[in-house]
Amino acid sequence: MKSKRKFVIIATLILLLGIAFIIGSPYVIGNSFNDLLKTNSSNITKVFMRKGMSYDCVSTTDKVKIQEIVQLLGSRRYTKALNQETRYGYTYSYEIYVENEKAITIVGSGDNVEINGTYYDVDKQISTDGLTKWFDSLPVTEWPDSTK
Repeated sequence: MKSKRKFVIIATLILLLGIAFIIGSPYVIGNSFNDLLKTNSSNITKVFMRKGMSYDCVSTTDKVKIQEIVQLLGSRRYTKALNQETRYGYTYSYEIYVENEKAITIVGSGDNVEINGTYYDVDKQISTDGLTKWFDSLPVTEWPDSTK
């Protein structure tokens, strides 16, 4: 009887630890850029970026330019932030498309960004200067109908 009770207690503890790991892993382990994208970044077909201060926009389907932005966003861990309070204002907002469908929207730069409405801490800052350089390398375009 005692060994059966011990087994139930141990099994319950293992189950609770497993549940805690599943719930807590986004806050501890985080996700890669490809995890958030839900595909490999090589499948990106378009990037649309809006500057927060002026609302100027740029857009590209050029694979070389897309690879440049992927280098600014990839090789990082995105862990769900504990503070999910709404923030206002942003430097850049960028939409990333896969097969001409919006895959993710990222707002901000630095070490905390909003991705599809959820705030994430970033283990290596996303360079605002790098985003500005990328943005300025493209001609300003009109807002696509889907973002109006």
